[in-house]
Amino acid sequence: MLYILLSLIFAECDKCPPGIIKVAVFEFSSIGTKKELSTTISDLLRIELTNCTKYEVMDKSKMISIMGEDLVVTDMGQAIGYSESLSVSYAVIGNINKLGNKVIISVSVINRWTKSRVFSDKLTSANVDDIETVIKRLATTVCEFKKSGKHVTVETVTAEEARPKLRRTSYGTAGLLLGYIFPFVGSFGKEVEGDEGYYYYTNNELSLKGNVTQMPGGGISYLYETPSYMMEASYRLHQRTQNFYTGIEFAGYKFLSLEDFSPFVGGGLGMGWGSKIVGIDTNYHSWERWDYEGDSSYTVYDTSYSYNKKGYDGLSISLGGGVVFFRTYDFHFFVSGNYIFLLAPGTPNGLMITFGLTYKMGGCGF
Repeated sequence: MLYILLSLIFAECDKCPPGIIKVAVFEFSSIGTKKELSTTISDLLRIELTNCTKYEVMDKSKMISIMGEDLVVTDMGQAIGYSESLSVSYAVIGNINKLGNKVIISVSVINRWTKSRVFSDKLTSANVDDIETVIKRLATTVCEFKKSGKHVTVETVTAEEARPKLRRTSYGTAGLLLGYIFPFVGSFGKEVEGDEGYYYYTNNELSLKGNVTQMPGGGISYLYETPSYMMEASYRLHQRTQNFYTGIEFAGYKFLSLEDFSPFVGGGLGMGWGSKIVGIDTNYHSWERWDYEGDSSYTVYDTSYSYNKKGYDGLSISLGGGVVFFRTYDFHFFVSGNYIFLLAPGTPNGLMITFGLTYKMGGCGF
């Protein structure tokens, strides 16, 4: 059976030397790039593959005469169908994505006979000027079925790889934080309405509305990153009515990826201070007033209201994780969710959600 299958494959190239496989390179699909760039990349790859001695690459004009002007193939099913129409054994398809100045090129080789993807790889070009070098690498990848990192040469090393590895060693970023603390079981205080003061004179009256359920706030952060770890020093302030929390924290996180979007997990230690409303103090007062018209005195009764607040401070502990976005850029955006609790009276604790934006600081990664 294997002999018959191989005979069918090689029979597709009746004008090729024994062992030569006929290949069609289709135009790559693209996201965020102009069609001209996609066409150029496909044409360059087609030219570079002619240097592969085990392939005969079908000429583009012949493909157009059979398929028409549109040579874009987006999935394996299309590739198999067109391969049959073109009488080739292998179809090379791919897609191009642009992220900032980076051009990300993915390539797949489809076997018409087994109806399967027999190889795939991805390379990133630091910019458009690096495209030609990247295509040389991709051509070797498709020819040898080896991942691009297996055959780096002086001629095919990309500008991104040749650049000094300052961005992937260690560096610092600093910026701003915004977020919320969502307290558990009123541990950060009570929600109130009204104002402190005397009711008789000002109509001020306080009443409890329940537990504080959220405390908005913000702060500043400094992040120091290595390829696998991130350390953070931060200061935060959160407040809701007369309840507030402020703290400093030193945290360490482990990255789960080296990609532009990198999840992380970890925890931190710090010190926290705050004040929370635990109730309302009601005080009753009375005093004598003189009625000049009636030439007599009378007693006035009044009530005053004030917050019953308790301060606290103690060691803070947090556990959680998040995601850093655009990690290979000079600016970072990250989202984190941590459970935080204080070793303090009443054990203030809750879920802290943070949105951060930081920028790389200049000079030797600092």
